[in-house]
Amino acid sequence: MIEFEPRGLPPVPSDAHKGQTGRLTCLAGSPQMPGAALLTARAATRAGAGLVTLAHGPGFDPTPFVVAVPEAILLPLDAADDEALFAHPCHARVAGPGWGQSPWTAAVLQALLERGGGVPLVLDADALNLVGRDLESLARFAGPLVLTPHPGEGARLLGRPLPSTREGRIESAIEIAARSNAITSSRETQAVTVSIGGRSISAETIATSSSAETYPSDRRIAKRSICASGNG
Repeated sequence: MIEFEPRGLPPVPSDAHKGQTGRLTCLAGSPQMPGAALLTARAATRAGAGLVTLAHGPGFDPTPFVVAVPEAILLPLDAADDEALFAHPCHARVAGPGWGQSPWTAAVLQALLERGGGVPLVLDADALNLVGRDLESLARFAGPLVLTPHPGEGARLLGRPLPSTREGRIESAIEIAARSNAITSSRETQAVTVSIGGRSISAETIATSSSAETYPSDRRIAKRSICASGNG
């Protein structure tokens, strides 16, 4: 296992503008879970993304979102393969938080995997639940791919309960990474497991949980980050 110290964010020039500090498109939230969109976009802005866009589907009420994250851009999608999603400029996309598992979100995910390979993609929450056990289908994605399953989602991806031991969780992360050809960050109560390419890398790191996102003073220490790689 390789120990490393996590690096901070790169310095931003004093004369930089928002277009120079990253563009992120978030596919998050649903009529049943609108707060997930808010938390995702707010976390992105606090992490340093200069331009954050929320791409949302039919039935989503953006009014509370506009009040809570006024700096974000709204991108309503009329169809699952809406050309507006792929024409909108961004450096990365994240899909899944509070998304729900509907035919519409399943179709959006399929479109992202088939057409979105030119931009790095993070799959979280319901996007992972939509993948189910079909991990190998993700290996066909043409760009960088990151998966962030918690133990329950990891179990659904593998089709079996995850081991309770740290070593077993590392092996599960390596398997998910190998089968999906994706960087895999497997989240636990105080640990993050990341698969990157045949190796396991462990580091002390600071993470912000959902509660810390709601209450910024409540910062949680993720005592271990375990990285392993599925790309050889």
